[in-house]
Amino acid sequence: MIKTDINTAIDDERRKTGTGFVAAAEITRYENQALQDISRQVDLYEQNISSDFSFVPEVALSAVNALSAVAPNLKTTQAIVGISTLSSTTQSFKRTNPENFHGLTSGNWFAQSGSDLWVRHDGVSGDTLRVIYVANYVAKTSGATLSAALTADSDEPLNDIDPEAIVNFVLWKIFRKEGKKDDAREAKSRYKEIVETLKRDNNYRRASIYDRMFVE
Repeated sequence: MIKTDINTAIDDERRKTGTGFVAAAEITRYENQALQDISRQVDLYEQNISSDFSFVPEVALSAVNALSAVAPNLKTTQAIVGISTLSSTTQSFKRTNPENFHGLTSGNWFAQSGSDLWVRHDGVSGDTLRVIYVANYVAKTSGATLSAALTADSDEPLNDIDPEAIVNFVLWKIFRKEGKKDDAREAKSRYKEIVETLKRDNNYRRASIYDRMFVE
């Protein structure tokens, strides 16, 4: 359901209560608040993406990379799912903490320290590594480009996000602002119910994400 259709659904529900329309800019603001709220609570299946980068060691087969460079639009600094090296036999990296990283003498390892990704690799400089991570995308354009917000009328939320959740979040905020407590309470309850279902569904769907995204 594209943004225009979501707006229409919101207006239809408002009409049932005998209330007037709300400015489009205000609806858009609430819609994007809904998407961000959902994203904070759920790591959506479609938010798992991959990015390839070259391994360029600095000292002892280790490299420090800015997360913003190797994992654009990272959802949080703790949203790295895994790393692999794209060789004839895909090799996965093990995660460790920054305190132990510098004591490593062999193997493929990675650690996160603040806004940096530390990588130790037994391969050679120039090897292509693939990082899998959770991005902050919540929508997509008509051309299927991922986006962090709904902007154009033809934009739509990610497939995993039930448009009804967005509609009810917006209604909750508007009704609360207008002092319509019963309507606000009903919309809030329905919104939270949908999000709980979304959490369960996505936890199940993401169970095989690691294997799926390491396939070349």
